[in-house]
Amino acid sequence: MNLHPSSISPRYNGHCFADLPATIRYWLTGKGKPAFAADVLSDKGHPRAYAKQYDIVFSFFIDSLGWELFQTYADENPFLKTLTQNGRVGKITSQFPSTTAAHVTCIHTGLPVGQSGVYEWQYYEPTLDALITPLLFSWAGTMERDQLKDAGVDPKTLFPNQTLYADLQKQGIKNFVFGWRPITPSTYSSVVMRGAEMRPFLPLPEGLLDAARHARAATAPTYIFFYYGDIDTMCHYHGPASIETRAQIETFAHAMEKWFLPFVQNLGKRALLVMYADHGHMGVTPENTRYLNTARDLKKIVPMLKTNRRGEVLVPAGSPRDPFLYVRDERLDEAHAFLAKQLEGYADVVKTSDLLRAGYFGKLPVCADLLARLGNLTILPHPNNCVWWYQENKFVQKYYGHHGGLTAREMEIPLALMEL
Repeated sequence: MNLHPSSISPRYNGHCFADLPATIRYWLTGKGKPAFAADVLSDKGHPRAYAKQYDIVFSFFIDSLGWELFQTYADENPFLKTLTQNGRVGKITSQFPSTTAAHVTCIHTGLPVGQSGVYEWQYYEPTLDALITPLLFSWAGTMERDQLKDAGVDPKTLFPNQTLYADLQKQGIKNFVFGWRPITPSTYSSVVMRGAEMRPFLPLPEGLLDAARHARAATAPTYIFFYYGDIDTMCHYHGPASIETRAQIETFAHAMEKWFLPFVQNLGKRALLVMYADHGHMGVTPENTRYLNTARDLKKIVPMLKTNRRGEVLVPAGSPRDPFLYVRDERLDEAHAFLAKQLEGYADVVKTSDLLRAGYFGKLPVCADLLARLGNLTILPHPNNCVWWYQENKFVQKYYGHHGGLTAREMEIPLALMEL
C-alpha cells in the first residue's frame, strides 16, 4: 500500500488522541497507568512530570486547532505562549479518519474509533438501510437535527452505551460538560455523555467563567470537559490560512487569558489544564473538487456502487477529504483499478481492508458496527484536493477548509499540559 508522501500514520498506543480518555481516568483516580507514552508526559528534563493524580482536570477540546495552526500563532499569542512557557506542548496524532465524529465519540465514551464504530460525519447505517449523520441524529444530506428521533429511532441502538463519565462517577468523581447552548444537550449527548452534568453557554466568556466557578466550588475530584467549535467553523468557511480563522483563534485565546486563567489561580487544589484538538485542516476550494457521479472521467463508477433495498445508489460515507465508497463486492477490484487510474496524481485509492489490516483504525479486531458501516473502497485526495458526490441541495463541496484525510496538516495535533 503506497500512499502519498504527505500521508502519516496515526500513532496509536502512546502518541494519539485515542490515549486521552484512559490518561484522564488515571489523572483523576491515580489507578492503573496513563495511556500516553512517558515522553508525552515529561517536561523540561523531568520524566513523567504529568504522570500523577489531580483533584481537578480541565479538558479543553478545541475543534480544528491542529499542530500547524497552533505553531503558526504560538510565538505571538499570549495565551498560547503561556502554555508553552509554563507547561508542556507536544505533538500527537489524530485517529483516522481525522474527523470530529470519531474524536468526540472517543473522548466521551473512552472508545477509540475502531471500537466505537462512529467514524465519520456521514455513513451507511445497515440497521436503517440509509446514510445517516450521527452527530445530528439525522439522515445524511441535511443540517437539520433529530430527524431520526422524529422517525422513532432509539439513539441507544446507534451509539456506544458506555461513557467515560459513568465510569468516573462510580469512582466518586463529578463530571461537567460545557458546550454551545444550541447543541448542548442533544440526542447524541443523551447517550455518549451519560454521567455528566450538561452546562450550556452562549458567549465563550460565559462558559469559561462558569467552568472556573465550578472548579472553585468543587469539594470532590472533578472533571470539567469544555468543547469549542468556532475555529473549525472559520476553517471550513474561509480556510485555515484566512484572517477570519486567525481572528477566531485570537478571540478564543484572549478569552482564555482574560476570563479563565485569572479565575483558576490559587484554587487550593491540584489542578491540570489539558488542551488538544481533534484534527487540523487542509486548505481546499470548491473549484478543485472532482465529483464521482458527474465528472465524465469518473461517473462510470456509479453502476459499480451498492444500492439500498429501494434500489437507490449509496452515496459515499465520509467527507471530500476521505470518501468511503460502498462498492459491489464482485466489482471491488474493477472499481479500485478504475479509480486508481482516473485519479492518478490527484488522490490515492485504497481498499479499506488494507487500511484495517495496517492498523489505521487501531488495534484489531475492530468492532462489528465499524465493519458494517465502513465503505470498502477509500479515496484519500492529495493535499488541497477533494473528491465527492454531487446532489443539489444535499451533497456538494462548498468549503475552503476540510479534514478527514491522512496528511500531516490534518493528522498532527497539539497536546498542551499545564498545572494551575
